Amino acid sequence: AQPDTLLYFTSGSSTTIACFGDTTASVSISLAGGTVPYAFAWSNGDTTQNISNLGAGTYDVTVTDSNGCQLAQSFTITEPPLLELSETHTDILCFGDATGDIDVSTTGGTQPYSYSWSNSSTSEDLTAITAGTYTLTSTDGNGCTATVSATIAQPLMGLALSSTPTDVLCFGGNDGAINLTVSGGTSAYTFSWNNSETTEDLATLEAGTYTVTITDANGCTLLQSITVDQPNAPLTLTGEGSSICLGASNGEAIVVANGGTPIYDYQWDTAPDDTLDVLTNLLPGTYAVTVTDQNGCSESISFTVDQPDGLEGCVVLEMPNVFSPNGDNTNELCTPVKVLNIKTYNVQVIDRWGLLMYQGDDYTTGWDGTVHGDPASEGVYFYKVNYTDNYDQSGVLQGFITLIRGN
Repeated sequence: AQPDTLLYFTSGSSTTIACFGDTTASVSISLAGGTVPYAFAWSNGDTTQNISNLGAGTYDVTVTDSNGCQLAQSFTITEPPLLELSETHTDILCFGDATGDIDVSTTGGTQPYSYSWSNSSTSEDLTAITAGTYTLTSTDGNGCTATVSATIAQPLMGLALSSTPTDVLCFGGNDGAINLTVSGGTSAYTFSWNNSETTEDLATLEAGTYTVTITDANGCTLLQSITVDQPNAPLTLTGEGSSICLGASNGEAIVVANGGTPIYDYQWDTAPDDTLDVLTNLLPGTYAVTVTDQNGCSESISFTVDQPDGLEGCVVLEMPNVFSPNGDNTNELCTPVKVLNIKTYNVQVIDRWGLLMYQGDDYTTGWDGTVHGDPASEGVYFYKVNYTDNYDQSGVLQGFITLIRGN
């Protein structure tokens, strides 16, 4: 006997794939006629009536009934193109700026697309961003996802500048300098100073404030001002030379230094050189001094010690206030320290009890601190000098002198 009807398909369907590369599709078929049971032979090797977990492609099935009658059918499963992301980005030129951007192109998948960035942005592209790594996940209309990352680079550090100014040594000079050390940014660097110079360092500068703009290879800039100082005032010298009596050698010359940079060094044109600001015991004449400050700035000036006619006939008699007869050959005698135009001289030294310790008429010898050959005690003694000058005028000089021995 033969079958009532020929073998035939009553239905056949396949599902589609949502995301490229998935294996989620299936094929279902229904048959009638022929002689059961049926045998199934699929092109992928399956032998079941329905097949699943399929990727994109064409699947052929041959159905054979128990009488050996056959029926064939093909099913094609499609998928969308691969969802892909590509990016181009712009790095940051100047450290710390927010000038980076990322431009993304989306292809494949199934529109519409949505975007989710690691910085919470939901736009396709990013602009005005800082340095760092940014990751984008794009989701298409079927829920398929693709990911891309981009790293926005910047210079390792910002432009940095250290400066070492050298101050002007002498007021009004031009030996100042500025030395710069530049780091960071992107070399090479260019320099633009407010005095129109374009070198990195400056020399032969007067005192003042100098401003430099540094530009690196990326056009990043840094502005800084550096001050070159100088002494507050120039080194100036004043002073005077004294007038002395005829025949005297007690002249003085004094110099007063101001401005510049203390401490001052004094060099007089005497032999040997004197290094104080005052010269004493001078004869009449002109005395020159050069004063040099701590920075090596120098000024010179001269003073005259004179003997005006109006001072002729001066009389000088000056006693010390202390002497030390201790055998060191220094300040051993109680004798006048200054004598001028003295004709006669008589001195008496008396102790505190009114006892006469010494009396003499020669101011060149003086008291040696002994009484009858024995050392007098240390202490304060009263002296009185009666004298007559070369102009037959009499006078009295009295006071106290201290005897110390120091050993």
